[in-house]
Amino acid sequence: MPDLILYQRLFAPEMDVHISQTLLAKRWVQVDASLPLLHIRRADLTRKRRSELEQFIAITRGLLGRAPQQEAFLPDILDPRLTNLAFDIEDRLRLLDTNRLINTKALRRLPAGEKLDIRRRRVHAKWMRRLMLMESAFCGRHSEDFWYDPLYTRYLDRQRFDALFADSMAAGEPI
Repeated sequence: MPDLILYQRLFAPEMDVHISQTLLAKRWVQVDASLPLLHIRRADLTRKRRSELEQFIAITRGLLGRAPQQEAFLPDILDPRLTNLAFDIEDRLRLLDTNRLINTKALRRLPAGEKLDIRRRRVHAKWMRRLMLMESAFCGRHSEDFWYDPLYTRYLDRQRFDALFADSMAAGEPI
């Protein structure tokens, strides 16, 4: 997705310094704050916006699908108000903060057949919950669809799905 991630440049005073000694400068982009993604649904979107979100979700699912075989970094969709992913004023989807990409190392280390400990791996659990919310809101999927989706059943069983759905409802983000 061209321009999903803003142009950015990392400055370091010298080679091999700790990340805390660096500065990341990004191109500023004006976003359309009138429709925060957390509070809209498929019917609220133009065809172009719906298409961009569907493409983003497909790419993101692909990254999660590769996690058992190779390390990947998942886009940060964990912002409490989901403002890290937004449309700019030209209707292009933008990932605004790439400082907190989610590493899949813990998912890759999960033995085959073992399910994700959603209490111990809260970041990954919340990330999957958010992706399911986005699929529900923007692709028309229902919670029951996820019970049979091999992408999610690799990490979740029925009890874990129910716990994530309950967490989602409690957060005001019903899937």
